Amino acid sequence: MAQMKPRHISASGASFDPSLYPRTYSMSRWNQRPMIVAGLVIAVVLPTQLWRSGHLTTQPELFIAMLYVLAGGFLVLRAFTLKVILEPDAITVRGIFSRRRLLRGEIAGWSVGGRGRMIVVLRNEDHKTISFPAMNADREFFAWFAGIPQAKPVEIIDTPPGDSIVTQFLTWLGIMAGILTILLLFVFLNHKPFEAQIVFAVADTEFIFFLVFFDSRAWRGYSLRNKTVQQELPRLLGIHCLFLFLLVPVLTFILSVRSRLPGSWVAESGTRNDSPFGLTLAMAGSLTAMGQAWVYRRILRRALEDENIRPIGNSTSVNTM
Repeated sequence: MAQMKPRHISASGASFDPSLYPRTYSMSRWNQRPMIVAGLVIAVVLPTQLWRSGHLTTQPELFIAMLYVLAGGFLVLRAFTLKVILEPDAITVRGIFSRRRLLRGEIAGWSVGGRGRMIVVLRNEDHKTISFPAMNADREFFAWFAGIPQAKPVEIIDTPPGDSIVTQFLTWLGIMAGILTILLLFVFLNHKPFEAQIVFAVADTEFIFFLVFFDSRAWRGYSLRNKTVQQELPRLLGIHCLFLFLLVPVLTFILSVRSRLPGSWVAESGTRNDSPFGLTLAMAGSLTAMGQAWVYRRILRRALEDENIRPIGNSTSVNTM
């Protein structure tokens, strides 16, 4: 059967019939296939390329290849195992290592984001949310939400902006300013105490700021002119300072034990004089920054969804796959 693209289904007049449940739904193929492909590329193609290029000869390189396999395998397993179970009085979101069950009375509202992603906002826990990719939904799936307010979609979260000349210019201007700042720090702090720690703190902050607040072709940044975003800035700044307070000592410790590592870890090779230790450290720093950005974007997402939760009428039109 040919894969169908997203379509609209009208839930106008739909009524919730408890006798039709429980029902179990898996991820739609429209979202499942890209996740499987990405997982296979990370778990199979990248390690294979390392092996063919002769770079799987030391323990650090084998460790990096194993990380690729684990990360890609996680994506593939998630694509097949993610389930949403609807019961007459509860909804359960079940993943590989997690299981979250919510009663209907615990849900304050719901919305549909980009590519049909479902977002459920809770009444308690300070209006926290849970979300999951588009499922192989039918009319009964959305009928289960009858009587629960639908949230006004927060389009800024899921849709990339228009690729205007102004957006491109501002994005590249910000990137160049960030790179220039890092280069100047390397020049002025060369061989001075805490050089690496200061550069790391500045680079980490710049990268996160770009991922959260800048527009790109892949995502839309959160506008600093939005009042809700402005109200969350002190909280985000406090969390970021806490991250740096924890990460900078860890980096200091890692650099202090560098001289005790095996020679294969610190030996420089290639045209860029890279070492497995340096590559691993750079990869860990990038993943750490992306993790922080994910946390900050999730906080802003929840704040905006909480601001926009409201009934939108008896008729709803939602995306399904």
